[in-house]
Amino acid sequence: MITLSDNAITFNSDCAKCKNYKGYKTCPAYPNGIPKELTNGKEKHRTVRPEQKGTTIFESIVVSSLINLTMLNFSVLYLR
Repeated sequence: MITLSDNAITFNSDCAKCKNYKGYKTCPAYPNGIPKELTNGKEKHRTVRPEQKGTTIFESIVVSSLINLTMLNFSVLYLR
């Protein structure tokens, strides 16, 4: 049996798929630790929460990468 420590992000969490995740259960919104209800996947971080710092919310790594790739393709094709 595999057991995850309290420092690990669980598999049902979006945190590890977020471009803002910094590791060790931290991100710009929660520099001192992401709340358990987010890291255990029971709640999603799609809106700004009262206890967080700033306005950072979940941003998918995949979506962010696709946007960057699209912008790169545009600049290569049209801005020569």
